[in-house]
Amino acid sequence: MDKNTVLEISDLHTHFKSKEGTVRAVDGLSLSLYEDEVLGIVGESGCGKSVTAQSILNILPKNGKIVSGQITYFNKGQSQEITSLLPESKEMRSIRGKEISMIFQEPMTSFSPVHTIGNQIVEVVELHRDDATIDARAQAINMLELTGMPNASEIIDAYPHNLSGGMRQRAMIAMALSCHPKILIADEPTTAVDVTIQAQVLSLMLDMRNELNMSVIIITHDLGVVAETTDRVAVMYLGKVMEIATVYELFDSPKHPYTQALINSVPKTSGEITKLVPITGTVPNPYNIPAGCPFHTRCPDFIPGVCDEESPIKTNISADHQVWCFKHADEKKQEN
Repeated sequence: MDKNTVLEISDLHTHFKSKEGTVRAVDGLSLSLYEDEVLGIVGESGCGKSVTAQSILNILPKNGKIVSGQITYFNKGQSQEITSLLPESKEMRSIRGKEISMIFQEPMTSFSPVHTIGNQIVEVVELHRDDATIDARAQAINMLELTGMPNASEIIDAYPHNLSGGMRQRAMIAMALSCHPKILIADEPTTAVDVTIQAQVLSLMLDMRNELNMSVIIITHDLGVVAETTDRVAVMYLGKVMEIATVYELFDSPKHPYTQALINSVPKTSGEITKLVPITGTVPNPYNIPAGCPFHTRCPDFIPGVCDEESPIKTNISADHQVWCFKHADEKKQEN
């Protein structure tokens, strides 16, 4: 079955400059997001997951810049290169929020503390919905009800600090989905809530995905979230993709040593009790990333003179499974 691409990231390089030097937060990232797909981006803190999301929405901090590469959004047979747009341009503002929306890590810092939840959702609806007959407040209440918010008609007039963490997260989801975006980016959507609420939030996101026919990018460090919610997974390390596969292939047959180490470091909840296997070593200084494969300083399969000198190229394990590792470079490659 042919896959319709809704977002294409090609050789993206996003850098941050400071007094200490330059951080290559995203360093040659290439990814595709397909229609009605849930794509997971997983990796340790500092691997470039959130910067990828900021690059897609063109909301980088002042010291951040997309140095090269392309991000292209496809909709109704038309394409728009996001990387060619200025952050505050009319074209970018029409995409951000309306076509591509985002749920941020901590809703308490994402909402304005001096405006009610309702005012902030209504503002989004009025800004992006073209139909002048829409009752923005009614639409806001409807979205809150869809997220399972209790007493939505009363909660709409509450301030963020009046709500619990789970309720704030629901309000953030309602605001992100209020304009029925084609793509939803969820950046660590369950970080600020407890385990019980986490399951509710993930279930809600998947229900809304089916309701609105969205494509979803879930950014997380939690492999449990990835296993429960995604169709396909990209594993990142120091700004680069190490492996991309369907969620089943990734867990059943991980190929990259980093992916294997991530999976092995997760505590087992059933079967024989085994010792926790941590990933050895530490993440290199982002201002001084070593040459070659960025993971070679911690890799159990390190090949001296190869992994520390050259950057691995993509090896196609199957049509839906790619890995960037010299360990698999000699395997038969299957083109997409």
